[in-house]
Amino acid sequence: MIGLARPFLAGLALLVLLAGGGQADETRLVDHTGQAVTERDFGPSYRLLYFGYTHCPDACPLGLQVMSDALDRLGRLGDSIAPVFVTVDPERDTPEVLRQYVSMFHPRFRAVSGSEAAIAELAGRYKVVFTKVELGDGRPYAVDHSTSIFLTDATGRVIGRFPHTLTAPELAAKITARLAREP
Repeated sequence: MIGLARPFLAGLALLVLLAGGGQADETRLVDHTGQAVTERDFGPSYRLLYFGYTHCPDACPLGLQVMSDALDRLGRLGDSIAPVFVTVDPERDTPEVLRQYVSMFHPRFRAVSGSEAAIAELAGRYKVVFTKVELGDGRPYAVDHSTSIFLTDATGRVIGRFPHTLTAPELAAKITARLAREP
C-alpha cells in the first residue's frame, strides 16, 4: 500500500502547489510567461512532466525532444497530454529563459518555476533529486538531477515513470499501453 500511496501523494502535491495551496507564497509556481500556475491551467488532461534545467548539456534536451516527438507520434491521444518542464534551477531559469528554451521543443510545452523551496518540495514528492555542482574557476555551475519522465492523470496521480533514454516510438508505445489501462 505504501508503494501505491507515494505516487498518488506526489500527484496530489503537484496539484496543491499548482493551485497555490502550498504553505506560503514561496511555494507558488509560475509558468514560462510569468503567470501563476494553477491546476486549472492544465485542463482536463494527462501530463508528461520532466524535471531539469535549461543549461543542461545533454539529458534535458534529449528528454524534452523525446517527449515532443512521442506526443506527435501519439496523434489525437497526444493532444490529451500536456507536456510540462519543471526547472530545478530557478536561479537562472527565469520565465524569459524558460520561454525561449521550451519554444525549441513541442509548441504546447509549459515550463514551470518557483522559489527554491517550492521546487525542492515538488521534486521531493516525485523523488527527483538534484544538486548544484560548482565547477570552479569562474565557470558556471551545473545541476546534477534525476532524469525520469512522469505521466500523470488529470488529477495529478502518477501513472507512469519512464527513463529519458527511451526513443520517441518507445515512449509513445509505453504511454499508449499505460493509458489503455486507465478507466
